[in-house]
Amino acid sequence: MMKKALLVGLNSYMNLPTMSLQGAVRDVQDMETMMKKHMGMGDSDIIKLTDAQATKANIMMQMQQMMDMAKSNQMDHLMIMMAGHGTIMPDVMGEDPDRADMAFCAHDLAQMGHRWDPKTMITSEDMVQMMMGMPKTVMVEMIMDMGVSPMMMKPMDMMMDRTPRYMPPPTPEAMMEMEGRMIRTIPMMMMEMGMMNMMNMAVWMASRPDQMAMEMPLDGAVRGVMTHMMMKVMDSTQNRMSRKEMLMRLRANMKEMHMMQIPQMEATMTMKNMPMGSM
Repeated sequence: MMKKALLVGLNSYMNLPTMSLQGAVRDVQDMETMMKKHMGMGDSDIIKLTDAQATKANIMMQMQQMMDMAKSNQMDHLMIMMAGHGTIMPDVMGEDPDRADMAFCAHDLAQMGHRWDPKTMITSEDMVQMMMGMPKTVMVEMIMDMGVSPMMMKPMDMMMDRTPRYMPPPTPEAMMEMEGRMIRTIPMMMMEMGMMNMMNMAVWMASRPDQMAMEMPLDGAVRGVMTHMMMKVMDSTQNRMSRKEMLMRLRANMKEMHMMQIPQMEATMTMKNMPMGSM
């Protein structure tokens, strides 16, 4: 298989120094190690964008180049990881006032009016539009270690060693706009467009849309909980566990840690029954 990976990790945000994280760049390093160790990938197969490198323009350019290579049969295995703050925004397609869409915050995240500027976020629509027309011979796997909503935040989430990966809307007006809206994830948008059955696709989310995704000290450094648990499971099983089995193991391990976030994975049936990184 001809493989390519894009790993994006953001601890710092150019216009929002008080919203810094500590573990997202470490997640990129850990994922790179995991891909080399268990998926047969080398240095030339992995693109890393961290902190100041991870502007929306840079992320979109690298994603577009990967997608174009896949559509022209130069690649048949794409992996995209995003670790950092997530947020929500009004339905980007403007079709339903009762829905909100998830987005990944880029390094240059900025405010426009009373909302976050979509030109400084990787939106669900950005990612779905890029994948349209992808041949079924190409496998796309996405790992999103971020949160998008504090709706179901629990007291356990407020433990001092835990930091949520969530960027709230920038103003009270923007926050009020989001109240009561159903959050639409990337897999939900793809299902609505009939794309999930047309592609070999797997999408991992660190939590349900109404939960917080956390980072915390793990094995001597701050890391994203889901990414770290993935790494531990892959090491202990030599990546022989199917994606479906891995999801169950991740959920069980996080429950033992008293984590409130429940990881999610949506994929075609074939992909669910194969180990991560394979189809």
